[in-house]
Amino acid sequence: MTNTKFLVKDKGEQKLRIAEKRQLILNWLKSENFSTCEILSQVIGLRGQGAHNTLKAMKRDGLLRSEDLPTGARIQVVYGLTPHAAMLASDFENGEVINYFEPGRISPWTLQHSLSLQKLRLQLEATGWTSWRTERECRREGQEHGWLKVPDAVATDPQGERVALECERSYKSLKRFPPILANYLQMMKQNRIAKVHYWCTGQCDAQKMQQIFKSIKQITIKGQIADLKPEHYQKFQFFNF
Repeated sequence: MTNTKFLVKDKGEQKLRIAEKRQLILNWLKSENFSTCEILSQVIGLRGQGAHNTLKAMKRDGLLRSEDLPTGARIQVVYGLTPHAAMLASDFENGEVINYFEPGRISPWTLQHSLSLQKLRLQLEATGWTSWRTERECRREGQEHGWLKVPDAVATDPQGERVALECERSYKSLKRFPPILANYLQMMKQNRIAKVHYWCTGQCDAQKMQQIFKSIKQITIKGQIADLKPEHYQKFQFFNF
C-alpha cells in the first residue's frame, strides 16, 4: 500500500523548491532587467529542459515575458519581468520601484554588454564576491552621493573591499581615459570604492588595456595637472574572461 503521508510531504517539498527557484529568477531580473535561459539556468541550478520548463511556467502565470532578438546567424531569447511581476516586486513604502521588461528597447550592443556582465557576475559570485550592484543601481547611488563616474557594476570582493567593475568588449579612444582615471581616483579618495577592475572580453585584451592606462602620465583634477605615480596605477587591475 502507498504511504500517502510521504506523498504529501514530497509534494510539499516540490512546491517549496519550485517557489525558491522562481524567487531566484525574480530577484535576478529585478536587478538585471533581462536575461537568457542559459544564464538563468545557472542562477537556479537547473540545466536543459528543467530551466526551460520553469521559465515557460512563469510566462504562463504572468510573471515573465520574452523577446526573440536576432544576433547574427541565430536568435537569442531573453526573458524579463511583466508589469504585474514588477508591481509585486516593488517596495513602494521604501521608494523601490522595479522596472518591468519592455520588448523592442534592447540594442545589439546593450544585449551583448549586459549578458557579458551577467556572466561575469556569476563567475565572481561563485568565488565569494557579494553585494553586486548593477549600473542602474550604481547610477541611483551615484546621483544620491555625487559619484564622478558610474561603473558598469560595483561589488565587494572576498577581502571585503568595494570594487568598481568595468566590462570592456572594445577599446575606447585614448582621450577618454584620463578623465576616467581622474574621476575614479577621486572616488577612491572619498572612500566610495577601493579599486577598479577592468574585465576584458570580445575584441578587448587585458594586457593591451593595461598598456593604455600606463601610457597616461598626467591627469587633470579640478583644473590642476597631476602626475600619476605607481601607487595610482596599482589601483587599476585588468583581467580577461
